[in-house]
Amino acid sequence: MGPLAQLTCEPLPIRRNPRSVTEAQYSIPYAIATTITKGKPRIRNFVGEGIKTRRILALANKVRWENDPSCDLDSRTGRIPARMEIKLANGQLLYGETQDFRYGNPHRPISKTELTDKFRDCLAYSLKPLSEESVSKLINMLTNLEEVKDIRNIIELISLKKN
Repeated sequence: MGPLAQLTCEPLPIRRNPRSVTEAQYSIPYAIATTITKGKPRIRNFVGEGIKTRRILALANKVRWENDPSCDLDSRTGRIPARMEIKLANGQLLYGETQDFRYGNPHRPISKTELTDKFRDCLAYSLKPLSEESVSKLINMLTNLEEVKDIRNIIELISLKKN
């Protein structure tokens, strides 16, 4: 990774063993271990007891990083290359890939399904739980924002006022 990523990789003992939500959120070793272990990073793995999951921590403690200046941010294009390899202890390469853009960049967009799943995951931690009907309604409105005649309909749906 490039120099910017160092902030999310160092100090390595803390990034491998986050003690708080914030440390987990800003830890590439922890995020990689969570994704490999759980399939997708979800909020529940970055809060409370989630950051104490032994299997994730064991894998995070095997993650190492190398500074590669060629992976620095290109401010003209937004390109931030990153390379990842998964190797066995004997050095056998199981997986290797380079990405030029972060997930969610216009060059590497998130699908509507993945975005909706992520939104639902976030809503599960909302101060005001929404019914499935309200969640579906909200997703429909946000997906078709140009057709929403009055933004107050969205605000009312997500506000703390009883509706």
